[in-house]
Amino acid sequence: MDRDAELAKVFAKARAIVHDHTPGNPNAIRMLKDIAQEHPLLFRRLAGTSDMNLLQSGILEKATVGKLSVMLSADPGLARIKWRSAYPLELAINHRLDSCFLEELMAAWPASVRLRDSESRFAFNAILAGATSWHGTAALKALRLFPEVARLKEGSYPLHLAIERRCSGVLVAALLRTFRLAASLPMDDGRMPLHVALQTHLPWEMQAKLIEACPRALLMPMAGRMLPLEYAITQGLAREVVLLLADGCPSWVSDDCTPMAAVCARAAATGLRTRLLPRRRVVDDRGQPFEWQSKQPLVTGGVRFIVTPEMSPPIVLEARLTDPLHLVTRRIEQVDGTAERDQILLLNGERLQPELSIGDNGIRENVAVAMRRRDRLLPLALRRSAHEPLVRNLIKWRPRRAREVDLHGNYPLHLAIDVGASDAVLKDLIEVFAAATLTPFAHTGTVFPLQRLLEKHYSLDVIEALLRCGHREHWDTQTGAYHPVKLPDHLIPPFPLAVAIEANCDTSIIKVLLGARALPEARNQFTGYNHVELVLTKGRHHLFHTLLSSLMARRPLALTEAGPKGMHLLHVALLHQAPSSITLDVIELAPASVDAVDADGRLPIHIAMVARAPSDVVHALLRASPGTVRATDGRGRTPLQLAVVSEVPRGVLSEACIVDPSSFRGRELLDLAVRTDAPDWVIQELVALMPDTSFFSRSLWRTSFNRAACVAVQELKNREEARASCGIGPTDVLDEGSTKASSGKPAVHGCAGSTPFCEIVRLCLETLTYQKF
Repeated sequence: MDRDAELAKVFAKARAIVHDHTPGNPNAIRMLKDIAQEHPLLFRRLAGTSDMNLLQSGILEKATVGKLSVMLSADPGLARIKWRSAYPLELAINHRLDSCFLEELMAAWPASVRLRDSESRFAFNAILAGATSWHGTAALKALRLFPEVARLKEGSYPLHLAIERRCSGVLVAALLRTFRLAASLPMDDGRMPLHVALQTHLPWEMQAKLIEACPRALLMPMAGRMLPLEYAITQGLAREVVLLLADGCPSWVSDDCTPMAAVCARAAATGLRTRLLPRRRVVDDRGQPFEWQSKQPLVTGGVRFIVTPEMSPPIVLEARLTDPLHLVTRRIEQVDGTAERDQILLLNGERLQPELSIGDNGIRENVAVAMRRRDRLLPLALRRSAHEPLVRNLIKWRPRRAREVDLHGNYPLHLAIDVGASDAVLKDLIEVFAAATLTPFAHTGTVFPLQRLLEKHYSLDVIEALLRCGHREHWDTQTGAYHPVKLPDHLIPPFPLAVAIEANCDTSIIKVLLGARALPEARNQFTGYNHVELVLTKGRHHLFHTLLSSLMARRPLALTEAGPKGMHLLHVALLHQAPSSITLDVIELAPASVDAVDADGRLPIHIAMVARAPSDVVHALLRASPGTVRATDGRGRTPLQLAVVSEVPRGVLSEACIVDPSSFRGRELLDLAVRTDAPDWVIQELVALMPDTSFFSRSLWRTSFNRAACVAVQELKNREEARASCGIGPTDVLDEGSTKASSGKPAVHGCAGSTPFCEIVRLCLETLTYQKF
């Protein structure tokens, strides 16, 4: 009795030490060690009224690891004692004790990691259930001590769980190194470890190890029948991941071998057993295994043939020769799952035509029809703007896929141009399949890759690479039209040179097009302008001399040929306000066009006045043909009248007056300037050019005065004052219809009665004051 009381007293002391959480007590562990040496089995006693021992109570109370280690080292059998169907290892994992204590528990009883806990989970898998660094450290230590835990399967292997829980890369690498076969086995939901690693964004170094362990996972579709590489491009994963998936097993994307042969070769190279690869079997149109020994007789007029998909078992189909081909593709979709629009059926390397029947396509008894899925990888990489090395590798590995059209009838080259792929990608596509450059875009029917490249401002290297594919013969030497293929008459493809001018391409590209038989004199089918005139209408003046030199070398007479509305090149240059240097060059090269009249009866001088041409251009026009200053247009207007109305720059009226002084009617032009409210500089220039103030008409102040009239009166007043200061008497202002002759001077238009100029000015000012108020 005394011994039991003494043990109870010692146990109470040990329990107090274990449950004491007071920091800074270094003697607690020493005293607990002394108790463990004297009474090693004392810790198995129940802790008070509960049904747990002292070790279990310490775990639940989160005692220090040192105290728990003392009890476990004194009595290793404590690791085998349950409390409510839970072993100490499970309690330690649930309460997230230090990994060192977990290591001691597993060392005390190694079999505990293989036992299931109260939730039917293995202890090692319970450690992996969390995503914290504590779980990873503990699991890594358990794996180092007991490598066999990597083979414990609980629905999924520990490798699968570690990948799904996003554990550290060190732990995943250790599990893969311990049990490599787990990378080739699917998870409980059918997903491969590589697929889960992509979805959980595992570091790409770990993904590389998974690919090395199981290369066939690259060929196994994920959700939505997407390959891992397609998934990576669609989800926009990191560049390293995408390139890793492409480089991990390049042989499977090659056109030189079948995917199954590539997988077998890759598996043999990496040491995998080929028995892990899916076996090939033959199924019927219901997906059931087909037995050749028990085959039924064919229907009348029917054939039995085999369809061999790339990654599925061969399918035996029976059909009549008159059945359309889409019935076959529909049955293939039901068995294989490949959509009809993605099926490409080949017989002896030739693609079957969907609009023809089975017999017309050449299908006979027991023939083998190969089926390929329409390539989605290269178009997907182009649409998602994948990294350039990946796209170029896909083109290099799968050149045959660059020759396939999509559902809209476009080749990968068309798609690459639309999405703005790099120059290197386009040159690779042109080199692999140059015939795609001869096919127009499906949604337009008239625009070819050359025109679209010019619109997209691609470099000279790409344009030259396309033109090197034998495009010189596709230009019509008579009309300059570009038609690689015959199009219906109502479809007119645009001229590449016109597209380049519209897109404001560089001069070097224009020279390349001219060297490829593009005609500068060819007239646009929509506007009627030739390419030299089109440059002026679009304001691409830096291209003018390049095209003009080519035009002069081929057809110099084209400079004087009438275009739309009877306009010559000089008319177009003046109408669209080309720089003076260009207009002067045209006048020098084609002086006869100065006298050319367009459909509206206008000479170049008329257009120059309306377009407000500079004085040097007007001077060159009048010097080439002085008589045009008196010519009238289709509406009876002279160049000087158009100059007054159009508000020409300073000096233009002076140029016209100097060329032909007799054509200058100062009074009429001044009246016109006042009526049209011309700018100040026009009126000042007119007054300065008038030989005498007597040209000033009384109609000027009889009409309603405006700003221009005030300016004219003020200018005339200033001129009269200047004459008076020089000792010259006042000038008479004559009425309309009269003529007054001076001795030895020509007659001046006026009236019989004269009024002093100062009186006219006074009347003008009075009238203006009256109208103002």
